[in-house]
Formats: sequence, structure tokens, C-alpha cells
Amino acid sequence: MTKAELRKEILCIRSQLSPEERRQKSAAIGARLFGLNEFQAAGKVLFFVNFGSEVETLPMIEEALLQGKLVVAPKVKSRQGEMELRRLDDPQTQLQPGIMGIPEPDETCPPVALEEIHLIIVPAVAWDEKGYRVGYGGGFYDRLLARAQGIPKAGIAFECQVIAEVPHTGHDLSVDLLITEKRTLRFK
Repeated sequence: MTKAELRKEILCIRSQLSPEERRQKSAAIGARLFGLNEFQAAGKVLFFVNFGSEVETLPMIEEALLQGKLVVAPKVKSRQGEMELRRLDDPQTQLQPGIMGIPEPDETCPPVALEEIHLIIVPAVAWDEKGYRVGYGGGFYDRLLARAQGIPKAGIAFECQVIAEVPHTGHDLSVDLLITEKRTLRFK
């Protein structure tokens, strides 16, 4: 199966989850994430902001802020794959639709250097049991992960997004761990 075919199939499966199922499963994923030593030790966490039928990260972002974490979120600079990282203090007032319609930090949010991040929460359409991912096809996170050597990376997804193996090549990078509502997989 090609990446495009896999992307279409998994997005269809994921979109069939009801809003209540997504809420419940997202809460279970958040509980697993917050229980990790990597999360507890991280002062600065880069979250993606969910859209569509993705794992709901806004409650996680709000809880991380309550715990005193410095929360960072990506802001797309161009469709060519450039992202900048911005500190997010108040998701209720500082998020606005970006270039691709995905909520992202507004201009009041100060930039944060990638090197300052202690943990990266990574999105994808599909994951495999080795930590490889198929994203949405823009390469935004592929470029970010390539520059994030030494920073722990945790993928989060619904169990229905995990398959035995996704297509990947030698330049694709895996994450350090993958969290679903049912399990936490560690790699490397």
C-alpha cells in the first residue's frame, strides 16, 4: 500500500470515531503521557494543536500549563514546510487558524528555539509498531524531527491508527515512544 492509500484508509477509519470516543480515548492517551518520566522531567513541551479527528491535545495543553510546563506549539510559516515554534500561554485566546486552517499560536506568542525543547509530541495519520509514521504529506514534522537530535519524541495516536508496518525509507526517522489509549511502545 502506498503512503497516499494508507493515509486515505486510516483517515477514514479515524473519522468514524464519535466525538465522545475521541474525547475518552484522548483522555486515556493524556493520562499515559502525563505518567511518563520523560513528560514529568520536561520543563518545555512541544505539542501539536489538534484539528479534525486527531487526538485531542487542547485538554493536554491546558493541563500541562496548570502543571507549570512551558508549552510550545508550531506555527506554519509557509506551505513549503517551514515551521516556527512559539510559546503558548493561553490556548483559549492565543490560537487562531493558520495557513492550512490548523489552530496555531498568534503573533503575541514569543518564539522558542528547538534546542530549548525537552519533549516533542508528534502527530501522524498512521504509525507502525517500530515508531515510524506517515504524516499528512507536507513534510513539516519530518524536517523538524531531523533537526531535533537528542530531544525525546513521543507520538500520540488512537490505537486504530497503528498498523504492523508503514512504508518508510532510509531517511525517515522513528520516534522514541508511541502512546495510544491502550499501550505505550518504546523504541531504540
